[in-house]
Amino acid sequence: MKRSNAPRIAALVLIDAVIFAACLLSFAWFHHAKRMLAPADGDIVIGGGIGPAAVDSESASDNIPDDTEAGDPIPDDTDSSTLPPVETEPETEAETEPPVPQHKFESMFAAEGEFFADETSYKSHDISIEMEEITREFNGYTAKYLVFDVYVRNVGNLYTVNSKSRYDMTELCEAGGAIAAISGDFWYQNAHIAVRGGELLRRYDSTENDFLVMYTDGRMETFAPEALDTFDVTSDIYQIWNFGPSLLDEEGHAKKSFGAKNDIAGVNPRSSIGYYEPYHYCFVVADGRRHIRDEDGDRVYSGGVKMRDLALIYEELGCVCAYNLDGGNSAYAYFNGEIVRQQYVDEGKSPRKIYDIICIGEIGAAG
Repeated sequence: MKRSNAPRIAALVLIDAVIFAACLLSFAWFHHAKRMLAPADGDIVIGGGIGPAAVDSESASDNIPDDTEAGDPIPDDTDSSTLPPVETEPETEAETEPPVPQHKFESMFAAEGEFFADETSYKSHDISIEMEEITREFNGYTAKYLVFDVYVRNVGNLYTVNSKSRYDMTELCEAGGAIAAISGDFWYQNAHIAVRGGELLRRYDSTENDFLVMYTDGRMETFAPEALDTFDVTSDIYQIWNFGPSLLDEEGHAKKSFGAKNDIAGVNPRSSIGYYEPYHYCFVVADGRRHIRDEDGDRVYSGGVKMRDLALIYEELGCVCAYNLDGGNSAYAYFNGEIVRQQYVDEGKSPRKIYDIICIGEIGAAG
């Protein structure tokens, strides 16, 4: 009687399936899960970029492989770890020359060699920060948010810390020597254009989101998505963030519609940055997705702040430019050594790791 080969064939098929599954799991681990769960050592960059540097749109195009699709990261080429360029006052070359004028905001800073810090303020020769916690009623909900009023002597006192891997907020802040910091634009997975410390990290042909430009003279301005088509990344550009939307119109009034970002216009935790004039900036970070105490001390649930109300906050503050950054569980604020907007934790869920932060810090203090 002829024996059936069915058991042997079934065994071979099972072995092949196990081998295929093992290969698939291995690929998923090394190409996805491992990169998300275990950041690579030494890839935190302070102030500068990750990848080829460029200062104009022509060279920017050369940095992107022909087969790169929107959303794909540009391959890493370099390992830059330098502080951002700093505007310095010219030295007097001769005693006959007039003295160098004082900084416009000299009265906001401490005298050279002096220093002050407490739970809500920080003042040194180069930095002045006042933090205020506000709880207020908006139309139909209660919100709590933090306002950081920031003056810096040098543009380089406002810088970024970014990585190609996710890190805890505190790790990025400690690596960057931050006095105050907020979460950035989640650049590695999100941005279609990114400049950090004058270095171009990424440039695609188009974006769906507004982008924020900071220049080396301290100015900030926002651009609509369609402006990217003809936008030149010139040598006077210090930072570009790409999340959005922009929150104020050209007259500094709160916008009422937000284009492609209408899907996140509801009540959410927020991270955002505002601009008054060169060397004077503002951070607003809205708490949310947890219970808080209202002005009467009663325990209420706060989901966060609506986009239109965040825009209204910046109009009331008197900013001329304001920009929404990555929010939700990524919305963090850090001040004087601790996170002051809670690390959002669900039962059994760790705080979200992020790719980048915007810092205020003493030049040369980064570790």
